[in-house]
Amino acid sequence: TDGSRKKGVTISNADLAFARMGASTPALLDTRTPQLQFLASGPVEGHGNKREAQPPNPIRRFTQCFALRPHQGYNVTAAMSFALEHQNPPITGTVEGGPSAPLPADSYSLLTVDDSKVLLWATKPADDGIEQGIVVRLWNVGDKPVKTTLKVRPALVRAFRTTHLETDLEPLALTGSHTIPMTFAHQQIQTYRLIGN
Repeated sequence: TDGSRKKGVTISNADLAFARMGASTPALLDTRTPQLQFLASGPVEGHGNKREAQPPNPIRRFTQCFALRPHQGYNVTAAMSFALEHQNPPITGTVEGGPSAPLPADSYSLLTVDDSKVLLWATKPADDGIEQGIVVRLWNVGDKPVKTTLKVRPALVRAFRTTHLETDLEPLALTGSHTIPMTFAHQQIQTYRLIGN
């Protein structure tokens, strides 16, 4: 981001893990040179300034998928959401309500988080089957601890905070049948298992 003009671009790269800005070195981050270099293949480990020798890479063609998003000012939540959307395209299908669980015709949200710094990282069926509920991972991308609320539709019967491997740590107190109070440390990711009606 250009601090004087408050303009910049977020780059999402789904394929390559390492990049260098301008003429950056391990000791200096170059933010003035408008250039990015991406590492397709090469040694990335070593001791001090020495790199370990690696055999030649037989792969000669590399797929690199980029997405660019210009912005006025940097927003960490918007940047991470953009990268997740680019690298994890949604799978869609027809959803129909029924007499016992009608869905509104215009819009519907399964989960809502009150704090804009808390990002919904993943939503999936529990590893032990959908009968054991759905698992959600939430990430406080902010630099400060937050207290927030997760709202869920339809109503919840039980909820648990779990490890990232989905082992239950503790049951959660529900505020009504749709709301769970949550507390995050800065930059913390937490996983929850939610069981509805």
